Amino acid sequence: MNTVFVVLKNADFTEGRGPMFIHRIYETFKLAEEYVMLQSGIYGTKQGLSSYQPRPSLTNPKKEVNYNGYSIKEWEVLSLSEKDVQVKEAEAKIKELEEEIEKLKCGIKR
Repeated sequence: MNTVFVVLKNADFTEGRGPMFIHRIYETFKLAEEYVMLQSGIYGTKQGLSSYQPRPSLTNPKKEVNYNGYSIKEWEVLSLSEKDVQVKEAEAKIKELEEEIEKLKCGIKR
């Protein structure tokens, strides 16, 4: 698994009540934070850490840091090799053929 750091941006920079959307993705937390700290916050205010910082839990065990209008979340990304993709395609084709065989068997029994 690979880890990426996703910068989420608030869609409403007037009041800060909008939904968050994926804005940028970085390989390191440091790069993500450097980017966020260069941006203006809600209503053009100075950037900084938000007073609300969620605690890690069973449903959200990953690092999440909130800023003024932005959040950075740590996400795990699965990487599939070419071989894994080929195996999945072959398994799908086998399933398709098995379903077709079952349909043919049902037609013979009638």
